Amino acid sequence: QMDIPVHADLRSGYFETSELRDMLSLLSLLDNGQQDIPLAAVMRSPLSDRRPFNAGDLVRIRTHSPKAAFCEAVNIYAKTGPDTELQERVQIFLARIERWRNAARDRNLADVIWHIYEETGYLAWVGGLPHGRQRRANLIGLHDRARQFGSFRKQGLRRFLLFIEQLKIRKSDL
Repeated sequence: QMDIPVHADLRSGYFETSELRDMLSLLSLLDNGQQDIPLAAVMRSPLSDRRPFNAGDLVRIRTHSPKAAFCEAVNIYAKTGPDTELQERVQIFLARIERWRNAARDRNLADVIWHIYEETGYLAWVGGLPHGRQRRANLIGLHDRARQFGSFRKQGLRRFLLFIEQLKIRKSDL
């Protein structure tokens, strides 16, 4: 009522908000690049680039290598895709993911998350959506969880994702 953004994740839907699904898909992809669904989700999200891949882009990538898993098809398209503009966008996307994956291995996870927010402008982007203040607060809450997690556990991204999964399970039990 006082126009002060607050964050409360007492409802089970907190982890199902689009901004958290985008970030959790990205973190899953950074942990394991062989996951088709998180890869497609990130490619379709604003986290992929200033101009996310649309459904037609994903279909062109997929049909270029129809027998390969989607993650393999993306890598193949980056090397041999017939549409040079799309091929270049895929190459840039994959390079960005690899850079973030390396950062997640070498740096504090909370710092990596904040860097992703800054590099992509994702906090500003969600802030412009309906309920933007709440969406920003949700993302900042994810960053805060990563910071808190990192302060008492030095076990990396996979452990953080398992920690988040446990929180999801607990929230759904409420």
